[in-house]
Formats: sequence, structure tokens, C-alpha cells
Amino acid sequence: MEKIPLRIALRVEGRWWIAYLAKPRGMEDALEIARVLIRPARENPAIKQAFIDLSKLIIDDATRATGLTIEGWNPPEVAPEDERSGTA
Repeated sequence: MEKIPLRIALRVEGRWWIAYLAKPRGMEDALEIARVLIRPARENPAIKQAFIDLSKLIIDDATRATGLTIEGWNPPEVAPEDERSGTA
């Protein structure tokens, strides 16, 4: 089966922390999959991890519905400088 490289890109936008499904590089055509208020996620590590886990679960479920499977998740990486803005 062909591998399709995708990633979860997490961005702070205003008071929101938003999870996007994105291509390996850049945010063009990225699809928002979830959002949470940033303050609770910053203040509570359990909320932060739950949001990350939820984002993965949403993608796992969506891909399974199309007959694809996620082989695994790479460890988190800091976003490239050109993808950052504001408080991201």
C-alpha cells in the first residue's frame, strides 16, 4: 500500500490551540480537525495530552473509514520558523 505522508500541525491562533492535518511541509491546504482554548491546555498537561491524543484519534478514525491505516506517529517536532506566527 502506498504511504501518504501527513502530519498533525498544532498552531496557536489567538486564544485557540488548533490541530490541522497537513502535508509534511507547509500549511497549504491544511484541514482543521480540532480546537481547544489555549489557556487550559497550557496550564494542565493532562488537557494538552488529551487534545493531542484526540487529534490523533480523529485522524485514525477518518483514515480507517477510507480503508487506510496509520502506521505510527513520529515524535513531536518544533515547527519550522517559516510556519510560525504570533504566539505559535
